[in-house]
Amino acid sequence: MSHMVSHTKEKPHECLMCDKAFPFAARLRVHLRSHTNETPYVCDLCNKAYAQMSSLKSHLLSHTNEKPHECKVCKRKFTRKYSVRVHLRQHTEEELQKYYKEYSDNSNFLIKEKIFACRDCGRRFGKRHHCLRHERIHIKEKSRISEASSKLYSEEKPHVCEICHEAFTQKDSLIIHLHTHTQGELHMHPK
Repeated sequence: MSHMVSHTKEKPHECLMCDKAFPFAARLRVHLRSHTNETPYVCDLCNKAYAQMSSLKSHLLSHTNEKPHECKVCKRKFTRKYSVRVHLRQHTEEELQKYYKEYSDNSNFLIKEKIFACRDCGRRFGKRHHCLRHERIHIKEKSRISEASSKLYSEEKPHVCEICHEAFTQKDSLIIHLHTHTQGELHMHPK
């Protein structure tokens, strides 16, 4: 019966503390530890405690320098499976697609995993060129901001006070400045 639940979207085990639901009671028990801060799995070597046995097993590898997780593209080894996923982002899409088309039954892995992240906002993509296309949005935004700020901070200051010869990039700034010479009375100087 429990195996059949894994093939459905059914989640009959609900957390009473946050309304999350799970397909299995065991997953709910693990989740409840996030509310209670219970950490029953303790490392015998350094007394670090974890909520899940899998986290303790992963931690134990740090004491042995064992690296059981390997990048299938370049053969580099890692302690944690998650580290392989992070590392995969360093490979080009072509390298990754080549590997997964040649060696994997599931070449859609990259698209499903969305391993390429936008460097500005963190949005994730399955294909590198989709990520790069998205990043252009941020480049355009930065360009507009940069263009506006360069006008504000450029060396070109065409608006000059005729009294003290201080120069300003914007006419409004000159008008405000003129108040310092007239004690509030505004006298416009011809340009």
